[in-house]
Amino acid sequence: MTTAGHASAPYLRRDVQEALGPTLRPGGSASTERALALWPLPAGARVLDIGCGLGATVRLLRERYKLRAYGLDLTPELLIQAQNEQRDAGLLCGSAASIPLRGAVLDAVFMECVLSLCPDPAAALAEAARVLRPGGVLVLSDVYRRDPGFAGGPNASGCLRGAATRYDLHARIDAAGLSVLTWEDHSRLLVDCAARLAFAGVPASAFLGSCGADGSCATSARAFGYALCLAEKSITISDTSVGNA
Repeated sequence: MTTAGHASAPYLRRDVQEALGPTLRPGGSASTERALALWPLPAGARVLDIGCGLGATVRLLRERYKLRAYGLDLTPELLIQAQNEQRDAGLLCGSAASIPLRGAVLDAVFMECVLSLCPDPAAALAEAARVLRPGGVLVLSDVYRRDPGFAGGPNASGCLRGAATRYDLHARIDAAGLSVLTWEDHSRLLVDCAARLAFAGVPASAFLGSCGADGSCATSARAFGYALCLAEKSITISDTSVGNA
């Protein structure tokens, strides 16, 4: 769920974890399950969950879908918590911009509620494309900007600060050598996320970030949405086996 140290603090909060559950993102595992309904993977397929947080998605992919799933996250505290709760969790500490794997070794890469938190989204997408085999799929779910004219301003923070428009996301995905297959709007999950936080007494800005000078995200209902996007790596791309084994 987190890939950058500056973004990790909200996910370490016990009240946020209790409100959102172990996946620490809008909708829980709903987007993961929807993606695998759209793009079924055979048992034994090799997959990586970037920004794995507490490892809930890795566990789901292993136990329900019988995939060879691993996780990558930059927040040691979350990884330690995950390892304490589950032995052999298959989680690594590392950055989305520098995945410690050879090229073209994965059937799928999951980046769920992660890209908007990456300091360099282009580098993260390029790395995801590098480690995917030709024909492999990127599963991307994240906050996006519905209003192209709304930039959030200098006070924007969290994933709202890194949210891009649908057009810009498509352009970034294309630039990484991936082709968008599916785009679905799941903004109701974002609304549900805010409601869960509010019910638990946690300000939505503690998780989503703020987009106003007053530190709130009151305008986010109109300006931001949440989407699921599947993108395939072209079979014509030349892959290089660089990085660590």
